[in-house]
Amino acid sequence: MITRHPLRHLGAAIGAAAGVSAAFAQSYSGNADGRVHVWLMAIALGAGLGGLTLPLFVERPDQSPSPGFLALFGFAVCCVAGTFVTFPVGASLGTFGAAIGGLVAGLVWRIRRLRPSPWRAPVTAVVAMVMAGLSMYGWTNN
Repeated sequence: MITRHPLRHLGAAIGAAAGVSAAFAQSYSGNADGRVHVWLMAIALGAGLGGLTLPLFVERPDQSPSPGFLALFGFAVCCVAGTFVTFPVGASLGTFGAAIGGLVAGLVWRIRRLRPSPWRAPVTAVVAMVMAGLSMYGWTNN
């Protein structure tokens, strides 16, 4: 049975950012499919994987993990989700954007004004996905 855990939402936000990053890398490479269904599948798999696995790696669920750990977690989720959906380029090239998305998600998650709000998880997810996409865009367009 899956219990409610406050960090599942944070893990899902980081996983969604990793999915955006992996799908962007796959679309940018031009060697495979980059249509909408690949993006949606990468985001869904990343969010599910992140939401299920982040509580397993955190010792104290009452405290937010450090942003550095969350960047590393985003990197790892992108490697795994990218392998299943956007192999080979999304799993390797997308890790940079996923790490940035994990770092930003960790920082947004710590904003005190959002803590009692029901908008905390959606705002964190959207900001992390946008920052992951923008960092990939900036990295690939030199």
